[in-house]
Amino acid sequence: MSPEASVGHEDDSDDALATLLPDHSEVVVGYVDERLLDMYHRKVWLVRLRILEGDQAGRLISWWLRRLDPARRVTRSSALATSYVAATGLRPPRDLARRRPSEWLADTQYRVRTRVVARDTHGVERVLAASYSVVEAIVERVAGIPPTLRQRIR
Repeated sequence: MSPEASVGHEDDSDDALATLLPDHSEVVVGYVDERLLDMYHRKVWLVRLRILEGDQAGRLISWWLRRLDPARRVTRSSALATSYVAATGLRPPRDLARRRPSEWLADTQYRVRTRVVARDTHGVERVLAASYSVVEAIVERVAGIPPTLRQRIR
């Protein structure tokens, strides 16, 4: 099915690329799964989250987080480090590059800010029907305790 035909159809609720939300909107999501991918010779985490509230409830949305190099220091401005801080309220640990995002995203609900991917990898503007939304950042934790914090409580 072409991307133009898939946008907005109910039968595509498991296709994260079919979810199109208004730019910079906020939605409540829950963690679904993650995968480590090699994109353009760089390792990235693809985290899939399910929208839990609103008219898009039940649909998936993606979050692309560049994996950090374990041999280098963790920079506080990286998407992985800022997601850890927003999810837990703690400073990122030194071994964050060796951890999976599920350690601080699983079993919780978050309010996230989204953005629309309106250009392709070459910088060419996409038609609206081929655009989709991704997570830009965590705004706040709404419910649940991340596994990382549960381990600290014990």
